[in-house]
Amino acid sequence: MKDGIVVFLKPTGLTSSQAVGRVRRALGRRDVGHLGTLDPFAAGVLPVAVGRATKLFDLYLSKTKLYRTFFAFGRTSDTLDSDGTIREAGFVPTIEDTIAAARTLVGTYPQIPPAVSAKCVNGTRAYAAARRGETIELPPKTVTVYRADYRGNFGDQTIFDIECGAGTYIRSFARDLGEKLGTEAIVTALIRLRSGEFSIDDAVTEEELNAMRDRAVLPLETVLSRLPRVEIDPGDYKRIANGVYVDAEAPENEPFVVRCKGELIGLGKTEGGRVGIRTYLKERT
Repeated sequence: MKDGIVVFLKPTGLTSSQAVGRVRRALGRRDVGHLGTLDPFAAGVLPVAVGRATKLFDLYLSKTKLYRTFFAFGRTSDTLDSDGTIREAGFVPTIEDTIAAARTLVGTYPQIPPAVSAKCVNGTRAYAAARRGETIELPPKTVTVYRADYRGNFGDQTIFDIECGAGTYIRSFARDLGEKLGTEAIVTALIRLRSGEFSIDDAVTEEELNAMRDRAVLPLETVLSRLPRVEIDPGDYKRIANGVYVDAEAPENEPFVVRCKGELIGLGKTEGGRVGIRTYLKERT
């Protein structure tokens, strides 16, 4: 069985957990998990780890994301998207003003999560409290938006491609963009085009996955091929595999891949100028 990543093209209406279930059934495996959630409202790239790749969650947790976002101005909703209760509010700004306002939201700043979100406060999910009619004060979280590029209009919807860091809420971006313009805005559609290095061009639908099965899994070696590589002396194979730090030249920054005797050992770490294993990825024997 092949270990690696399935770049799953999640449809709208499906939770990330449900998407993982579809991948499990298609591959006939239980050792499957997603590498970061994607809201049911959104569609697009959901990297799903298979086998040893499930150990890579921390590696991909902080990767940047790229979203194609459809905004509707002059509307608001309790969820900040079109799945909520929508009402008319405010006005529709000019394209020029919208582009200028979006530029002011590029950078690093504190963002307040949506009231209907998975954010947990005092052990309670914000969306659960909202459904009960309760109000939870959500503290702002520092987020980074790298770019917000105008892509055109589709009917009364304004389209932007937004590249951002992990933890950024696009629905909050819509709210903040509306406020910058003195109006209201919601997200009407959201497509994740990229998560880390995984692109929608490489994504497979559920139908394609069911047909391809193992062939849809990007091998672990391929997934990690962009990382620096450290080759360990064959005489140190048992020591490095058993958790002992060994002498080897390593990059200044982690993460990096450690290999020995033609075998992937894992992701490495350094201590005192020596190399050890942070995450074991040895193939099962």
